[in-house]
Amino acid sequence: MSDQTDDQAAGITKTDSQPASDDQSPPQPATSDDDRDDALYDVTLELRAILGSAHMEVSNLLKLGRGAIIELDQKVKEDVTLFASGKLIAYGQVVVVNDRIAVKISRLARPDAN
Repeated sequence: MSDQTDDQAAGITKTDSQPASDDQSPPQPATSDDDRDDALYDVTLELRAILGSAHMEVSNLLKLGRGAIIELDQKVKEDVTLFASGKLIAYGQVVVVNDRIAVKISRLARPDAN
């Protein structure tokens, strides 16, 4: 008979293990509440202002060229809708700021509007 144990024959190597620490304190959070709040302020969201929409047959779409005008369903004085990451958040008026188009918020959307 061989001097090997069953574990050695199976290729299992036993090592000395250290007993678990007596410290049974719960794990500490990696960050404080203030750090988490600060991290939220750094999150970037995609904002979209929807000026209006139009429906068009493909045949008319294919005829479009430079200078073509597409009429939208939105009236000039009507609020545009503002979305943050696909969720409706507000309504506002289109304005110009430093030669750029901008939206001046006129009212916030109700949370149940989505």
